[in-house]
Amino acid sequence: MLDALLDFWARDMTDNAIAAAREFSGSPAERIFFIMQTVMTHSLARIDLAVWHWAQSDANADRSFKRVLKKRLSFAAWMFSEPGFSKEQAKIRGQMMVVHMIGELTLMPDSISRRKDLLRLNHETLLAQC
Repeated sequence: MLDALLDFWARDMTDNAIAAAREFSGSPAERIFFIMQTVMTHSLARIDLAVWHWAQSDANADRSFKRVLKKRLSFAAWMFSEPGFSKEQAKIRGQMMVVHMIGELTLMPDSISRRKDLLRLNHETLLAQC
């Protein structure tokens, strides 16, 4: 049962979102907004911190968590490289997006309407040029 939970988390809360974003036909900036909105509206990060806590004491959960996080970070870096950010900037912005999405959905008590308002601002900030 625990392995099935990890498989569900990896597949339904990561792989499916990445596949949908890869198939998205909009601009690179619109793709980033699409995945941010998808994660938020479908609460795809809702058990991330629980899995992270579980991974602190279980080797199998730890391997799964690291594999999924690596996949998310790699995909996020690719998305930010598409609009022309350098490899380093794409990696940093991707990390910020992934960590923000995990933390916001888990730790921020804002209503869904407030989160939607902030989503556009977060998106604009992540894509801003210095």
